[in-house]
Amino acid sequence: MDIFAEEPEESKDKALSVHVNNITKRDIIKVADNTVQQVLDGERDALEVIIQAKAIAQVAEKIIEGAKAHAIDEAYKYDRNDRVYHGVKFVIKKVADTWGFDHCDEWLDLEEKIRSLSLAKKRLEKKMVNAYNGVPEFFENGLPVPPARIAEYKGETIEIQIPSK
Repeated sequence: MDIFAEEPEESKDKALSVHVNNITKRDIIKVADNTVQQVLDGERDALEVIIQAKAIAQVAEKIIEGAKAHAIDEAYKYDRNDRVYHGVKFVIKKVADTWGFDHCDEWLDLEEKIRSLSLAKKRLEKKMVNAYNGVPEFFENGLPVPPARIAEYKGETIEIQIPSK
């Protein structure tokens, strides 16, 4: 299936498209806002739009992953003070190095203490959630574990699961 195939004539005005020549963030926001407005106005199906957006995001992620090294090579051909392509500025940045500390015994001791405390904290959190859900939990001294509380209600979301095949 070609997700970039031209859409039927009657839905061309509803198709998501982005042109890179002199693109601005305002252009990108306008495409997104127009699409959302079409959903709110009942002109587009919300599930179709979110599935398309998810597919576009995955395509973009894969393209960036696959083409980034070549784009960096191409970027070096531009003068450092004039790195602009179709009106879009670009900068080559050094990625932060990853440091290793596991050769230091004191660091390893601290890391083990953190790991141990994190596990104890997770166990307590589980007991507190159980208490919230009506399952009595107790500390080693016999006192009841207080129930957790919802710090912030997050509402609902939708997870789009595009099949692999």
